[in-house]
Amino acid sequence: MTGKAPIQYRTVEDCVDDVIERVGKKIVLGLPLGLGKPNPFVNAIYRRAKEDPDIDLTISTALSLEKPSWSNDLERRFMEPFVERVFGGYIDLDYMLDLRKGKVPPNITIREFYTKAGSTIGLRHAQQNYISSNYTHACRDIFDSGVNVVAQMVCKDTIDGRTLFSLSCKPDVSLDIAKLMREQERAGAKIAIIAQTNQNLPFMFGDAVVEPETFTGIIENPLYDYRLFGTPKMSITTQDYMIGIHTSALIKDD
Repeated sequence: MTGKAPIQYRTVEDCVDDVIERVGKKIVLGLPLGLGKPNPFVNAIYRRAKEDPDIDLTISTALSLEKPSWSNDLERRFMEPFVERVFGGYIDLDYMLDLRKGKVPPNITIREFYTKAGSTIGLRHAQQNYISSNYTHACRDIFDSGVNVVAQMVCKDTIDGRTLFSLSCKPDVSLDIAKLMREQERAGAKIAIIAQTNQNLPFMFGDAVVEPETFTGIIENPLYDYRLFGTPKMSITTQDYMIGIHTSALIKDD
């Protein structure tokens, strides 16, 4: 799956320039489900397509994370401090903001195979381009869409003197798609496999650890180490409950 040493980028705009030069103006961009999306790069390539109608951009992905929103002042007063505390610093996906407003340009298609239940009711673009699939077939369906660019958020570490990257929260489908794309590249296809580092991600081991040559390009800049999307607090387990009870018994109640 590995190839030549990847090109290093300091800005997402420089990477977008190279991606377009590499694969052309018909771009099918595959993105991982949920948190693994490199939002600054995705926003940069989306903005470029909005500015240049000659670019034909399709985004194939699932579960595009959105910060909670409000519809009136009472909801705002309740939710605004909560959203800032839990989701503050998370970079919105521009294509989702436009999708909600019905303003996705005609040269751009957003295709998702999984969304939150009821979240796209009344959104014609989302309904018409939805992919009926399941996670078992995610790699197949994204690959069959003609994907020629994939991008993922990763983190970096030095292990035994070697610079390595972790696909962290999304190693499964990404590894399979990258392998298929490398096979296409050897057959003469123009592809791009882009990583964008965010050191707020946990460095996960096992199959999630990959060498730099897995990618054709790596975007690395501390400016892109944005805060991650907040995760829901899970139900308290019996063990956690008993720890709390025991701890409270050790503290004098005044």
